[in-house]
Amino acid sequence: MASNVNPQKLDELMALAAKKMGITQEELREKLKGGSLEKEAQKLSGMPGVAQILKDPQRLEALLNTPEAQRILKDLAGKK
Repeated sequence: MASNVNPQKLDELMALAAKKMGITQEELREKLKGGSLEKEAQKLSGMPGVAQILKDPQRLEALLNTPEAQRILKDLAGKK
C-alpha cells in the first residue's frame, strides 16, 4: 500500500462499506484481494474506470478526500 494513504481513513471506509454491504470487513478484504468487488463495481456502475480507481490507492485517496466524498462518508456514518 502506498505510504501516503491514511490507514485510519482507509479502515473507516472499509468499516462503512462492509456495514452497508452487510458483510464483515474481512469478507470485504477478501473480495478486494480476489478481484470480485471490481467485477461487481463494473457491472453495477457500467463504468470500468471504477475498477481502475479501486486498484490505485493514490487515486482512491484523492477521490475520498474530495469535499463530496467527505460529505457522503459523513452522511453514511450518521455524522452531521
